Amino acid sequence: MICIQETQILTLNKYAETEYPAECCGLLIGRGTQDNLNIDEIIQSPNIAKGNKSTLFEIDPQIRLNTQRRLRNSPQRVIGHFHSHPDAPSSPSPTDLSMAFEAELIWAIVSVKNSVANGTRIYRLDINRHNFYEINYKVI
Repeated sequence: MICIQETQILTLNKYAETEYPAECCGLLIGRGTQDNLNIDEIIQSPNIAKGNKSTLFEIDPQIRLNTQRRLRNSPQRVIGHFHSHPDAPSSPSPTDLSMAFEAELIWAIVSVKNSVANGTRIYRLDINRHNFYEINYKVI
């Protein structure tokens, strides 16, 4: 189970709506085991993808590096990332699957329809990296 605060869902939604029609993106910081994660922090990143940002995202690698340095002596770590799907469902796309290479990270995807956030779902890549599976989460 993944626990996320209601204020964090609102932060994801607002960022996704603000960046619309481009995909927003960023990091999820948390703690816990693979089966029981708490999301503690949302870190927004500019979408530095080359190409059509309404269908592609890329997190600024300097943001990830700085975050990992900051968390080095902490129980927290990068547990995943998030991005939005403008005018598309909150399910992984073939592009998402082609970009996925860290099976231990979770993927939070926010659907945005006509500038309004329309639901968030969380996924993990299967161990063979062939597909995503959805993970239940609890808003606290």
